[in-house]
Amino acid sequence: MKKDENIFDLTDLSDLPAKLQKLRTTDFGEEIMQVFERAKKEGRKVLNVSEVTVAFHRMFRDKYQNDPRSNILISNKLCAMASGKKFPIERVTGQKGCYRLKK
Repeated sequence: MKKDENIFDLTDLSDLPAKLQKLRTTDFGEEIMQVFERAKKEGRKVLNVSEVTVAFHRMFRDKYQNDPRSNILISNKLCAMASGKKFPIERVTGQKGCYRLKK
């Protein structure tokens, strides 16, 4: 490690093992947002975790073919996205495991 190296920099991950290079959570969140945008275009307002998981893998089949994202990982990410302010996703009150774009 160089003395002036920014160890928190996510722009270049080439010095990390291949598996860690795929862990950029911002990309993962943005990809989940693409699932919700596609659902919106198709007239779907609410998606449950299973629907997000299936749609995610169909949309990003080539990228995650050798390293699929589990239902649990997607569920955890949705929960974090709904709790944070970066992504416009919210839980649907009264429906377990369901999410939608904020109005």
